[in-house]
Amino acid sequence: MFYHKLVFTRAPGVDLPKVVSEGEQRCLSIAAFFAELSTADELSGIVFDDPVSSLDYQWRQGVARRLVQEAKTRQVIVFTHDVVFLLLLKQFAKELAVEQLDQHVRFLSKSAGVCSEELPWVALPIKKKIGYLKNVWQAADKLSRDGHQDAYEKEAKYLYGLLREAWERALEEVLLGGVVERYRPSIQTQQVAQIADITPEDCKTVETAMSKCSKWLPGHDQAAAARAPVPGPAELKDDIDALDNWVTAIRNRRKKGAGI
Repeated sequence: MFYHKLVFTRAPGVDLPKVVSEGEQRCLSIAAFFAELSTADELSGIVFDDPVSSLDYQWRQGVARRLVQEAKTRQVIVFTHDVVFLLLLKQFAKELAVEQLDQHVRFLSKSAGVCSEELPWVALPIKKKIGYLKNVWQAADKLSRDGHQDAYEKEAKYLYGLLREAWERALEEVLLGGVVERYRPSIQTQQVAQIADITPEDCKTVETAMSKCSKWLPGHDQAAAARAPVPGPAELKDDIDALDNWVTAIRNRRKKGAGI
């Protein structure tokens, strides 16, 4: 066990914990932990629970990189509610070639602590969002086939909300080529050239799909006389497939243009 004490060199009589902020205290604690860890001989695993709460972006980025570096030689487990921090960890893991395993712990109606080997919906890339939509559609389709129309319509409206979010993700990740993405502070300027092929048809497809999905979101109530029936399972599936096909077409077009 190592003991140490931090003091201000120009004010040694000042009690440090009384003048530093909560974020600064956390930074000092994490720095002390990693300093001690660097002198340890054993390579036992380490567990962090939301290590970057109260930290600004600069320190969050530094902690994320340091955790990934440590994962090169030992198991590192990080629990976090912070999507930005999660994506920073994944970014550095990719850059430093560190194997990663995603686990999503969530609360369901009948139980808590349920784990699944995937990221939460908000952090999923478009390919996995589409896969998720297709899986959930199967359950909605079964509700319809079994005659549970009210339950189907509730699920279908929920799916159209997710589909709208998936189109938003596709706009960032695919059409804009990842130049600008939510939860990522940097702009990938080196990717700008690839978006020169965006056509009015591409934009119209996004606008039409987003408008249709928005029609079924809560708060978009229609006048009684204009109320249209909720799309059936076949139409809902076609709308999910339309997103999948649009993503595939743009990626194939870009590969062809790049001569890949």
